[in-house]
Formats: sequence, structure tokens, C-alpha cells
Amino acid sequence: MRPQPANLPQAAIGDAVRLRQVVLKLPGDAVKFTGSGEVGLYAAAEAVDAQQDLVTITTRDRGIGMSQAQAEAPTGPQALTILLVEDNPINQEVGRRLLLQLGHRVTVVGDGLAAVQEVAQIAYDVVLMDVQMPKLDGTAATEKIRRLGSAVRQPYIIALTASAMPGDRERFLQAGMNGYLSKPVQIEDLRRVLAEAGHEAGPPDGAESRIADEFDAEDLINWAAFTHFVESFGAANAENVAMVQQLIMREIPPQIAALAAAQQQHDWKRLRDNAHRLRGGCLQIGALALAALCERIEAAPEAHDVSELIAQLYRRYDQTLALLRAQDG
Repeated sequence: MRPQPANLPQAAIGDAVRLRQVVLKLPGDAVKFTGSGEVGLYAAAEAVDAQQDLVTITTRDRGIGMSQAQAEAPTGPQALTILLVEDNPINQEVGRRLLLQLGHRVTVVGDGLAAVQEVAQIAYDVVLMDVQMPKLDGTAATEKIRRLGSAVRQPYIIALTASAMPGDRERFLQAGMNGYLSKPVQIEDLRRVLAEAGHEAGPPDGAESRIADEFDAEDLINWAAFTHFVESFGAANAENVAMVQQLIMREIPPQIAALAAAQQQHDWKRLRDNAHRLRGGCLQIGALALAALCERIEAAPEAHDVSELIAQLYRRYDQTLALLRAQDG
């Protein structure tokens, strides 16, 4: 570990989801073509103004790189970042070994709740989701992941089931899964579905539109992120929780109002910039539903009417604040 530049900030408010994708992808691509030597990830910061820094992240490898033959040869299967969700320890180990054998990166969790938390924090290409699990089953976990919308990178989700019954495929697709495999999983079947996943990401057609505006209490707030933010002010005690609530009440409504003003004035650049800034702040405090709506506003085509999305922002803000107060009480 090399010392970081003195001007690099210890913490920043920004697009956490996309930053994780960059930090995972850049060194991963470098490692693939660096059989020996060194791969480094570097960060540098440059002040833009009194409140903003431009942070640049680069990777540098000191290996031999690709030979001419490698550069001209067709590329092999893409290495994927995969979350294996399985409650049986034997199946966990078998699945992990198969995935590593196929050249992929693997994380293993044992239940659906842990799967939702992982996807909310880390950008996965694929989730292999056991259907029958304690705490939260695979279909319910998938529905929760899809409800996170564009606040997270939506993975390709494959159901794992020991007993496929008539109608299961339709039920899995309705929940937002992309496909399924029967247990015991065979390596060739796994290779085939992962090859499909490498070319297609996110929920199946129609799934995102069904769930984009559906949030339950657990989906409004990522409590781990909220607690982490509170702890940045010291202990996660009632005093600091109340202070964060006051911060949310002071900062978020004016930013939503600024979005509405930009929409009315047809200032599309300011609208996108403000939505991006608000989204970063919402992700910092774990306000997932608000962040998802900001992402949709930011991604909307120029001159597109987003007034309904802004109205939803106000409603989700009220719900989020009410949930925070109820939790505190």
C-alpha cells in the first residue's frame, strides 16, 4: 500500500454505485492481461472550487501485457462478478468452486436479506439465487433487488431450484429473474447461462416498469448506509440521529424545489446536474428510493417532462422522513 496524495479527501459525496464499478473494473481488466508484474490503482484530486474536487482514478500495470497473438485472437468468456446466494454449506462450496473454475469472481452469502444488502452496496454482474431459503426466499429477495431500481447496478438473476414445477418459470420471471437452473447444477449448464448473462444485464423486459415505483419500508432506506453516515459524526446515538434528520429536512426539500424550478425554466443541464448532486447525497445517507428517482430524472431525455418524477420525489421524501422518525421513536 502506497501513501495516498496529501490532497486526496478522506471522504466525499458522489455517485457511490458508479465509483464502485470503476474501482472493481479497472484493476480487474488489468489483472486479466498481467500474468506477472504489478497492477496499481491510483487516485488524485484537483480542487474545482471551494466545495468541489475532481477525483481521477487510474490503473497502471507493469506486467508484460498482451502479446501480438493475444491482441489479435478472439476474446474468451468475460470474467463476471457473481454473487452466489445459497443457504446450504455444501452447495455453497460446490457452487463457489465451479464458478472459480470457470474464471469468475465469487462472493457467497447465505440468505435473501444478505443478498439484497450486498447488491445495494456492490455492483454484481450476476446473482445466482437459491429459491428456498430462510429469512427471505429467493423470489422475494429478487423483487426487493428490482425495487431498488437504478439506484444500484441491476444484476442478471438466475434462480437455483431443486424441484422445478410447472409454472415456476413464469413465477420467476414475474419476480424479476432472468432464468433458472435446476439442482444439482452441471458445469456446462452453468457455463451456458453465464455466457447469456454476459450479453444481457438487468431485469427481464417489462419487469423494471412494473416495479419502478413500488417501494416498501425496507426499500426506502438502506439502514447500514444510514448508520454509517450517522457514525461519521461520532456514535450512532439519538443526538446524532436527530442531527442527521435535521440535516435532511434542511437540505433535501430546497434541492427538490431547485429541480422543479429547472424543469419549469427548461434548463436541462441544471436539471441533470442538480439531480446528479441530490442523488449522490441520497446514496450517502442510504435514501434508496430518492436516489432511484434522481437517477431517472438525470437519465431522462432533454426536454422530457419530469414533473411527475419530481412530484414522486416529494412523496418519497415525506415517506423517508416519516420512517426515520418512526425508527427513532
